[in-house]
Amino acid sequence: MKQHIRREITDAFASSKDPSLQEMILNNTLDIEAEEFFPGGHITRYHVHNKALYGRQEIVQISRDFSVITSNIEANKASQTSYSGANWLALQLCVAGEYEVSINNNARQILKPGDCRLDILSKRGTLNRFQQGGSRYRNVALYMSLEAFKSHLNVGQHAERMLQQLLQEELIHPHASSTFEASKSLMVSANELSEFGRFGGLRPAYIKAKAIEFMVYAANFARWQGRGVAGLRSRAKLSRSVDIAQKTKAIIDREYSVAHTIDELAQRIGTNRTTLSQAFRTEFQETPMQYRRRLRLEVAKQMLQYHEGSVGEVAEHVGYADASCFIRAYRDHYGMTPGS
Repeated sequence: MKQHIRREITDAFASSKDPSLQEMILNNTLDIEAEEFFPGGHITRYHVHNKALYGRQEIVQISRDFSVITSNIEANKASQTSYSGANWLALQLCVAGEYEVSINNNARQILKPGDCRLDILSKRGTLNRFQQGGSRYRNVALYMSLEAFKSHLNVGQHAERMLQQLLQEELIHPHASSTFEASKSLMVSANELSEFGRFGGLRPAYIKAKAIEFMVYAANFARWQGRGVAGLRSRAKLSRSVDIAQKTKAIIDREYSVAHTIDELAQRIGTNRTTLSQAFRTEFQETPMQYRRRLRLEVAKQMLQYHEGSVGEVAEHVGYADASCFIRAYRDHYGMTPGS
């Protein structure tokens, strides 16, 4: 069993460039304190004691591509720990002490207590953590694939769209980072994790729940930060804009066959046509009328595929009073006639 766990830990550090980590595995300077397997993963707590590092770590492998590592480490001499991969995300929260972080040995950033850092790597890259000799730190770190990130936070269409927008914005740069200050409640949770509570029982489930809490916080912050929103007033303004766009979309989704004008939509929501149009375009990258047209044609295509009426009947159902206008719009959008 210990050999199996040791292989798991070796895999976790397989891409590390730090020889002290390999020495830790090969020279048995790693003592397994406790281990427990559960469906899809395991939780392992161990002591590290070699020339470079001394302390305690806990790895919770929640799934194949989602791990949480909690560390309380003292460096006897300057050391470096590295994690490599592609299409993955790293979120870390410094609880005590301080250490430096960089991507691919670029400029280093110092993380101090309360600092959170979210790194999204769309291409292969290496996250390096540096610790000065004689220093100690405590931190909680999450490592997962981008698919795991989306699957754990995807709780509906709005969440899915928000995550897609976030990743699209972040992936403009192959290695994107966001750094922000943790909330008080987040620090309480991180402190609880890094103090290594009672082993076993519901601890894996507890850690998973807290890890998702960290991810939600980081995703929300990165989203605001990516839009250049710094203060509460700017955030409130943007929130109002998003709310207008979402309410407009909800009306169109329900009443796509109705030929609402922009003024009618604005009146129903309680705003003006200019604000509504700007809010919708900012949120969905198209106008309300363009969205309604696309939605009508998508519904029509599904109806035609499942033979739910003639071309004229389908055209009328989705809001086209004239079948010829529907055929022309369908051909322009799909490159073929509805009858095809």
